[in-house]
Amino acid sequence: IMSYGENGGVIGPINTPTGSVASGVWSLGEVAEANRDGIWPAPVIEATGGTTTTYTSGSTNYKAHTFTSSGTFTVASAGSTTIDFLIIAGGGSAGYYINAGAGGAGGYREFSTISAVDGSYTVTVGAGGAMVTGTSSSSGSNTSFVIPGVTTYSATGGGYGGGFGISTANGGSGGGGAGSGTNGGGNKGLGNAGSYSPVEGYDGGENLSIWNGNSCGGGGAGGPGGALDGAGNGGSAGNGQNNDFRTGSNEPRGGGGGGLSDAGKPQQTSAYGGGSGLVASGASATSGTVNTGGGGGGGRHTTQNGSGGSGLVIIRYEVV
Repeated sequence: IMSYGENGGVIGPINTPTGSVASGVWSLGEVAEANRDGIWPAPVIEATGGTTTTYTSGSTNYKAHTFTSSGTFTVASAGSTTIDFLIIAGGGSAGYYINAGAGGAGGYREFSTISAVDGSYTVTVGAGGAMVTGTSSSSGSNTSFVIPGVTTYSATGGGYGGGFGISTANGGSGGGGAGSGTNGGGNKGLGNAGSYSPVEGYDGGENLSIWNGNSCGGGGAGGPGGALDGAGNGGSAGNGQNNDFRTGSNEPRGGGGGGLSDAGKPQQTSAYGGGSGLVASGASATSGTVNTGGGGGGGRHTTQNGSGGSGLVIIRYEVV
């Protein structure tokens, strides 16, 4: 009965293949036996596209492909490789008109150990929703990742914030309500518009009861946006999530925008790429950070409110 190493010149465990290497010289019989026992190393994936990074996490080596704009991920030799990937849609803009709510974050979805196939994968990175002062607001655009001949994975653009009499939008995460209370526009935008499990995002903050000079925060990938408190403070930005697929270290993305605050009150900011809310007679509203899917910061119709941040796709896999 043949055993590993008999024809390789290196006898013992040193000649037993690892997940990526088989040392020594192997006969066809030994290779067949190793394949039968499921220990022969799988073919190494060959792939191109996006901006690449390599790193080691624990004892595993990874290569990551990051797409900050639309493009093609091409796999020439998938073998039995699996891939992990993150897709984030574009964030929604703040609302417009009076006491406008903040934008919701773009939908945020992670996938692990998905079987790779040979071919060209279409990557579509959603843009952030544009904010035009006193004229219009807009939701973010969807992001998608197409595995050829298999399926399409998508994330939904973030919803825009509400304004006086102007309803808030649903989205990957929902936009925050305006400070107009019973005058309309204070409703929360609903998150997880794609009805995914786990959810792609959360609701924005809501104000249905009082007229107030503030606005609500946008929903995020990790939690809902906050409501204004009636004491001059804007609603908090919905939390995002951390992901380590690009470098092996956690990177924050997917935050909702912060709501508008009264003069002298703290600015509502996000640690996950969402824009900051305006502070009356103080700090300006800001847009969501590019390639985080962050929602735009809330403000007033006389001041430029925040646009949404663009989305992102990251694919990673194990390498030798």
